[in-house]
Amino acid sequence: MSNQLIRSEQVCADTLQTMLFTRKYDPYALDKSMSPVTIILLLLSSVCTLKANKNHEPGALEDQCTKSLSHLKKMKIKVSEEGTSERNYRVFFTSAHGLISPFHDIPLYSNFHNKTFNMVVENPSHTNNQMEVSVREAMNPLIEGINKGGYIWNYGILPQTWEDPREVDPHTGHKGDGHPLDVLDLGTEQAAQGDIIQVKILGAIGLIVEHKIIDWKILAINVSNLMAPILNDMSDVETHYPEGTMKFAVSFFRDWNTRKNTTLVEGDGEGVKNRAFALKVIEESNRKWIQLMQGKVKPRGVSILNTCVEGSKGKISFVEAQDALDNRWSLEHFFGVGKYSTTPARGHTKTPPSQFTNRTKP
Repeated sequence: MSNQLIRSEQVCADTLQTMLFTRKYDPYALDKSMSPVTIILLLLSSVCTLKANKNHEPGALEDQCTKSLSHLKKMKIKVSEEGTSERNYRVFFTSAHGLISPFHDIPLYSNFHNKTFNMVVENPSHTNNQMEVSVREAMNPLIEGINKGGYIWNYGILPQTWEDPREVDPHTGHKGDGHPLDVLDLGTEQAAQGDIIQVKILGAIGLIVEHKIIDWKILAINVSNLMAPILNDMSDVETHYPEGTMKFAVSFFRDWNTRKNTTLVEGDGEGVKNRAFALKVIEESNRKWIQLMQGKVKPRGVSILNTCVEGSKGKISFVEAQDALDNRWSLEHFFGVGKYSTTPARGHTKTPPSQFTNRTKP
């Protein structure tokens, strides 16, 4: 192919890229003097570009989950507290560039090959009031939950996981609870609220709520803990931890859940599943999250807005994310007709932030 034709094909591809992916059709984008050969190349480019985009999207999303720990550190994540404990208290996450979602923008894996994971700490150990990632609100801040009780260990979520409320869990025959996977760090060091720590997976506990919802709880250990090198499965916890540790962990989840009719999924001992099973649950939940971000699943009440997940349906700019935050209590937002609308928690009204502090993540 001649250099002229190669240049023409590139021009056509660039033009098509502008028309398709900025969704802005410019009637003057195509030169009226284009030759028939150039027009044919444009048509061929359209087919190739569409195929390339279709094939790349799932891979691009999977790549977002396996970014290294060094990438996470470069994000320079901070948390910002807004409001007061009496009214509209929120904890937002920001990177060096702007708002991020702790649900979507933080990679699942800290080391994919070693199978270590990032955990977003919602509730530090030895604290009482529950905080949780809001799946409904734009950019998914931490909000106050309804459950109260002492947290003996650090408690949080695995980002980029999701338990689909429409899909039947293959292990139990029940549907998911519509939230990210919860994770409990069995280490002794107290983390701060909003910390992102790296954990090794040890096992899982399954709760069946009201005979129809499966809620998996992942058990893990902070990799910086002195016990981490010798803990590789739940059997190691039973060997090296005080007797009754797992029984206490199971009782904590069962008693802490305020919903009635909560039963346990049978496990290898004390109702606990092993590491291999827990890793399967994580992989399945990550797959469901990818489908959510691709737009293949569209449940009500889940915000997929993010600023870092390339290839996702909900990716917006940092400016748009700030706009979504600033306008989240508008009438358009409240009634679900705004551009960035998600459903706000009941009973919340707009209030100027009377408290706003930043904490840099280590």
